[in-house]
Amino acid sequence: MSRAGRKRAKVQRQANKAGSEARRDPTPSPNEVARSQPHRMRMYEDICHDARAATSFGQLNLIGAIPGDLYAVGIRFAGIVRRWREVIDAPRPAPSIAGAGLPGARTAAEIEDATQRKADYEKAMGGLATVSKTARATTLWVVVEGGRVPAGGFSGLMQGLRALKDSRESQ
Repeated sequence: MSRAGRKRAKVQRQANKAGSEARRDPTPSPNEVARSQPHRMRMYEDICHDARAATSFGQLNLIGAIPGDLYAVGIRFAGIVRRWREVIDAPRPAPSIAGAGLPGARTAAEIEDATQRKADYEKAMGGLATVSKTARATTLWVVVEGGRVPAGGFSGLMQGLRALKDSRESQ
């Protein structure tokens, strides 16, 4: 009776040698780990381990396409948007039939924090509202969502970052 499945190749098999020199060192260097990550493969060896290399926005800063002041403005903007999204997307406990687990009233500190987050978000988006719709979308996509700059979208990204910087300085 024949065996089901794929037939094995008729080649000489070799035993696995635990002390073989062909095995790699079990602790790779941080640069080797960083170079093995797909989003960092295009970065230079000396900067691929930097935390900024993990996002396309940070990579633009590392190669010098975006200056440090605009990078800091973008990081601050991303933090504001994420803090506001935590407020509106916050998971709420599901109410039970017995009444246990019902969400209680929010404290004054939580309400005040949410109000401050909303005010910060509206100020930031107000500063971004002075540029075109394409520039706003590109800035949100690259800075907040971590996406790649679309073709022809770098000028829109720079416009958005400059508008954020100008609005922050005027406040």
